[in-house]
Amino acid sequence: VAMALSYPDADGDGLVDGLNVEPADLRAYVLPAGDSVWNETPGARVDADAHVVYVDDNRLGDYVIACLWSLAGVILDVPMYRVFPN
Repeated sequence: VAMALSYPDADGDGLVDGLNVEPADLRAYVLPAGDSVWNETPGARVDADAHVVYVDDNRLGDYVIACLWSLAGVILDVPMYRVFPN
C-alpha cells in the first residue's frame, strides 16, 4: 500500500511544527493490527518540499510519523493514519 503522510510546516521555516526538527529526522512507524509494538517502516522517504513522508508498506494498522526521540514521549501532532481493507 502506497501512502503519503503529511506533516505540518505552517510557518514555512523548513522545520516540523511542534517539534522544531528537520524533516530528514522524521520516520514512519506502524502499529500493526493486533500488535502492541510500533515498528519503523523500511524505505520511508521524506519530501520536504511537499511536507510529506512517503511509505510503501503491506501491513494493515495505524501509522504515524515521528522522530526517534518523540516515540519515547510525544508523538508528532498530526493525524494517525489508519490503514485497513475496505
